[in-house]
Amino acid sequence: MFEDPHHGMVPLLDEQSQMVGTVTDTAFLNYFDQKLGKEAKHPHYTSYQIDVNERMLRKDLDFKIRHFAGEVIYSAEGFVEKNKDTLFQDLKRLMYNSASPIYKMLWQDGEADILTVSKRPTTAVKTFRLSMGALVENPSNKSQFFVRSIKPYALKTTVVVDSAGSIPQLRYPRLLENVPGRKEGYSYLLPTQACVRRYQHT
Repeated sequence: MFEDPHHGMVPLLDEQSQMVGTVTDTAFLNYFDQKLGKEAKHPHYTSYQIDVNERMLRKDLDFKIRHFAGEVIYSAEGFVEKNKDTLFQDLKRLMYNSASPIYKMLWQDGEADILTVSKRPTTAVKTFRLSMGALVENPSNKSQFFVRSIKPYALKTTVVVDSAGSIPQLRYPRLLENVPGRKEGYSYLLPTQACVRRYQHT
């Protein structure tokens, strides 16, 4: 639904963002309805124009996607405008070649060779896709760290911690069982190769 070259949301959004002239929010939503709803008939996409029984959706403005975790309503308002990167590469290059080191640091995109870049600026979603692709391309080069988050309170107010609600969140992923081991000094984990070299039986 997202990456499909013909009926994916990301390519469709890019296509609308690179069109000449002003693309209104209603026109963008109608394009989504046409491609994802009427042509692809995707079961995870709907809007008021496709299903008038969706009373929670505003006409010509909202669309709904059924994610694995549940249904999420999105507003088409500003979607195309926020996806555009209207600063052309020539201006980025101009700022990068400034005598000010601050400008050079802020506009590092301008370092790219003039022969290797296109005149049309890339969209925000394309930049995000490229950065995510580079991140997962070779995960073995990265050090992985996991941060476990807990919701400290249900009232969403400051300086309030609900211990009764936090303890089950610590027990469920077995975090409390790790505490005695960490206190005994077993918190350091050797990299796999170093562990093999140290403890392999010859």
